[in-house]
Amino acid sequence: MSSEYKISNRVPQRVMNYRMSVKSKSDPEYRKLKESVEEHNRNERKREELGLEPHYLRVRGRGRNPTKKGFFKYSVPDDVASYFDVYVQRDTDAMHRYRQRTSSKKTKGIINSLVNDVKNALSSAKPA
Repeated sequence: MSSEYKISNRVPQRVMNYRMSVKSKSDPEYRKLKESVEEHNRNERKREELGLEPHYLRVRGRGRNPTKKGFFKYSVPDDVASYFDVYVQRDTDAMHRYRQRTSSKKTKGIINSLVNDVKNALSSAKPA
């Protein structure tokens, strides 16, 4: 039960992760989107507990501020931003932590499986 992500009508050709622009990070639409992503991540934690690979997301509010010549190419600090472009993207930090937690378990499981296969093959083979 998660919310649909809102795509801007003004900028439909924007990058795939772009969702909307807001005046502040306390905007109700921004908070609603963050809650939706938090709900998604809770469901992904449940998937992880079941042994399935999760797909964690994060919401990024990138500060923007027009200049006399146009716009800054990159984000500006929050305290000088006149509005925020909001993006939803894969949380690569959480995915990295997940892979660190599970890599040794998966590797040990694969090695144990291979060793058991070899043992079974050797025990079933009859000496000549």
